[in-house]
Amino acid sequence: MSAHGQTKVSGLTSFTLGAGLALAASVTATASCASGGSGASGTSGASSAPGQGGANGHSGATVSAPADSTTTAAASAPDITVQRTGGFAGAKDTVDLAPHGSWTATDKSGARRTGELTPDQATRITTLAADPRLTAEAARSRPPTRCRDAYSYVLTVGAVRVAFVDCPADPDQPAASLTLTKQVLRFTIQPAR
Repeated sequence: MSAHGQTKVSGLTSFTLGAGLALAASVTATASCASGGSGASGTSGASSAPGQGGANGHSGATVSAPADSTTTAAASAPDITVQRTGGFAGAKDTVDLAPHGSWTATDKSGARRTGELTPDQATRITTLAADPRLTAEAARSRPPTRCRDAYSYVLTVGAVRVAFVDCPADPDQPAASLTLTKQVLRFTIQPAR
């Protein structure tokens, strides 16, 4: 009980939804005694009038369920595909990343690998995929590359497609696309360094 006759109880509940999505709900309940307060506090509008409610004159509770960033991110994330070709060894890799974080990688021999991003990785990828610069980078045309044996990439984020060569000597490199591409590869097929 606080000095004003209110008791506050908080907790965190986690749920797992289909397709591996997780939801966390924060529950906060505040109760006022009939003699010490005028009802529940909070923003959800779930309250009762003074003197009504539970035993001992407690009059209300507030429950709030803020969206968990991982769930929100996964629900709004687009499909992402990274195709990498070229390089000294003649790579031909494709990584398909689903919105809920599962991925499938196929190399030039046709071998397939699968995996799942961690919640932190999925949040990072979703943040990068929401960068508005991606659309602008997709609209730009690029001159022929100045590099030999460099990787060529095609990044597809939902309906946005950006094709580029990872050549630092080329002008106007697509910074947002390059960052997202490297993160997808780092979190999927490239070994940790």
